[in-house]
Amino acid sequence: MLKRLLSMQYPRFNSSLGASERPLHNVTMSCRGFLLAVGLALAMLTVSMGALYDHCIGFPRNIAGHWVHPRVKWYWTWYPPLGYPFPGIVQYVYLDEHGREIKHGPLVERGVRGNTVVLSRTGFYIEGQPDGVFTEYQTYWGTKVAETRYVHGKQVDLKMYPVPSLPARQ
Repeated sequence: MLKRLLSMQYPRFNSSLGASERPLHNVTMSCRGFLLAVGLALAMLTVSMGALYDHCIGFPRNIAGHWVHPRVKWYWTWYPPLGYPFPGIVQYVYLDEHGREIKHGPLVERGVRGNTVVLSRTGFYIEGQPDGVFTEYQTYWGTKVAETRYVHGKQVDLKMYPVPSLPARQ
């Protein structure tokens, strides 16, 4: 069967400018392969950008019975020609019947250390009140500074952690 396929005559592409020696079948297969590779690359890029957006900011979602969307406050790492923007505060909110934004869902605050973006505070809100554990981080070392536990908006526990000291200069 392989000999029969190799001995087949493929139709030639003829144009007014001259005849091409490449079979028409091979041209369409190479175009199809190229388009498939470009399509796969674009699909992978789209999926990875969506995953990155969901990780850094988040898509609208349903949390504890409310359809919430992220409210993002953008900051710069440095002055605009040298730095880059990053989502400094990401807070999920919904609108009540009066049009006010009610905090409902995760809170993520990020800060700047040099030219890098570091985590500074995390927590969770339900119906505009803090609920669960709020963790604050020291932005220089990236270590925990405090954990505050809330139950329905009331603080029930506060745990402080030691902050590492700066290295001594010699």
